[in-house]
Amino acid sequence: MSDNPETINNVEAKAFNPFQNFIGRLDKDFQCKVVNVEFSCGECCKKAVGGILTLIGRDFIELTSDNSFEVLTFIPGVATPFRERVRVIIIPLDRVCSVERPCPHKKHEDHKDSC
Repeated sequence: MSDNPETINNVEAKAFNPFQNFIGRLDKDFQCKVVNVEFSCGECCKKAVGGILTLIGRDFIELTSDNSFEVLTFIPGVATPFRERVRVIIIPLDRVCSVERPCPHKKHEDHKDSC
């Protein structure tokens, strides 16, 4: 192994790049699936619910739906979120807080914790 700090730093940066790992994980486990995405927008927090993750760009993700899906806007000090229906939304990756794959809805409740 070389004692050159630049070489060591370059190897460490390539070995652990959390942003690249996030994009890789999205591509592998979330692409083309129904997802919920929490993201920030100024002082508000938003959540896109039930869109299909159709595109992962360099600095954004795109959710779409043939029908529509809901975007909730949570405003500080307001008890009820503002709701709107959209067919497409583009979300900057640096604003994403979480990406979730929801459990499919079941016709009857069996009270199990697994999907």
